[in-house]
This record gives sequence, C-alpha cells and structure tokens, in this order.
Amino acid sequence: MARSKKDPGLGHNSNEPLTEDEQAALTVHFALKVIADQRIADQKKADLDSARSTVNGHFKLISAELGITRKDFEAHVLGVLNMSEAEYANAEKNRARLHRLAGVKSGDQIDLLDHVLADTVDDAIAAEANGYRAGRRADDPTPPDTLSSIFITDWMRGWSKGQEANGMQLAKAAEVLARPKPGTMVAADEPEEEDPTDPDVIAAKARKLKGSDWMEPTADEASFEAAA
Repeated sequence: MARSKKDPGLGHNSNEPLTEDEQAALTVHFALKVIADQRIADQKKADLDSARSTVNGHFKLISAELGITRKDFEAHVLGVLNMSEAEYANAEKNRARLHRLAGVKSGDQIDLLDHVLADTVDDAIAAEANGYRAGRRADDPTPPDTLSSIFITDWMRGWSKGQEANGMQLAKAAEVLARPKPGTMVAADEPEEEDPTDPDVIAAKARKLKGSDWMEPTADEASFEAAA
C-alpha cells in the first residue's frame, strides 16, 4: 500500500505512519462525528435561543402588567424565592444593618431577625419554612439529602403549603388575565328561557299588558268571542 508523501503522524496504536487509505477512513470517521455532534449542538443552541426568547417575553409582560423592571424582579422576587430561610434571615439582617448605618431606623425587625438566627433549636420550623419556599418555587417534592429524616414530614408540609399558596395566586392571576382590555366589548350573557307556565312569568306578562293600556274584554266581548 502506498504511503502518503505528507507526514500524517503515527498510526493508531502503531509506530508506523498512516497510509492514505487509513487517513481517508479516519477522515470520514471524524467528519461524520463532527457533523452529527454539530447537529446536536445546533439543535441545543436553537432550543436555548427559544427558551431565552420565552423568558424575555415573561419579563416584558412583568414590566407591562406590574411595572417592575427585570433587574428588580430578579433581585427581589426570584432571588428571595431561591433563598433558604436562613439565607433570607441573613440577607434581611444585613439589609437592616446597612439601613441602620445609613441612618434609617428599621424598628423591631432587627431584634426579630437576631432571634431567628440565634434560635437553632426548632429545626422543624426551619424545615417547614424551607419546604414552603421549595413549594413556592415549584420545585419537585423531594426533600434535600442533607435533611434529617425526622424533619421530612415538616418539609413536605411546608412544600404543600407553598403549592397551595401558588394555586390560589394562579387562580387569581387567571381571573385578572381573563379580564377584557380597555375598549374591548364584552359579550352579553344569553337571556334565560322563560317557563310560560311559571305564575311569576304569567303575572309579569299581565302587568306588562296592563301597562300598555290593554284592558280585559267586557262580558259581551267575551261571550262574542266564545260564540265565534
């Protein structure tokens, strides 16, 4: 087999240079791998771009509906939801400290937070609070591996409460989003079909007739109609 005039390097598991046929075979091998994996990469990039577009759309609606910037929503809503109870208490304590240094009175909240941080006895309350945050984030109902088994029930109770709170908020949001925009005509409700034998319906029709100057037939008119 003829050898390549170019130096292809040492062969696979061999001290001999590769032949042209071997180079060709490896070229096709690697080309097909690159093509296949590039297709996967392209699809993942397309999926990522689509997901980012969806997320950006959410933030546009947040700005339009709530008047909250993306920066504030990420920092003060998503950031807080992603904190554990201890992290949240620490963040609030630090925020209160900075406000105090700036000369802003924070009230009794500082003492309350100090109490939360100092109280390491009631782990059940902390477990339930962390479960609640997980439920509000719509995490899977899987307690963290670091949680002691005796507190799993507390964590799950908190997760369920978080889900319940989300459910109520989502129901309210659906009601708000279903409202017609200003200037949109609202479809009128279909009138209910009246029962002609209903005494109330009969009485209402009689009152309507009297109001339109209708008069009951006289005895002569009634006898004439009967004879006819």
